[in-house]
Amino acid sequence: MAVPDEVRKRFAEYVKVQALDSRFISRDTERKILEDGVMRFEIGLDDGRQIMLGVAQECGYVFETEAEKRIRDILDGYAEDGRIDKREFTESVAFLRKFCANGLSEDEARKRVKKIMLANGWKPKRRGLLGTKRWFTRVEAD
Repeated sequence: MAVPDEVRKRFAEYVKVQALDSRFISRDTERKILEDGVMRFEIGLDDGRQIMLGVAQECGYVFETEAEKRIRDILDGYAEDGRIDKREFTESVAFLRKFCANGLSEDEARKRVKKIMLANGWKPKRRGLLGTKRWFTRVEAD
């Protein structure tokens, strides 16, 4: 079903209003926008997502889910042997913060990268003379 232009424009403006505070749109905010699109604007989920991504591209907004997909792809490239070293982890954290337009703190980005690693079964590489994984265990998990 095609979305009428008037509804499309109103929903696009609604997305812009939701992202006024920051260019970074969290997963919860994204879900709320889509729920409102379905319930209040009576558009389908796929149409709402398409409009939302169009507005994000036009205005330079970044969605948490898209940023995490990019980081998952980067980590997948690093984890040829199923392990990620400290340098690769640190680079991934920096990339995540950059993708999120610095909408995440350093600690929050580290937690999210660790969560992605654990969800995909990637393990940290040992480091140093004693071969510890302390650099990874120090990152707080949720």
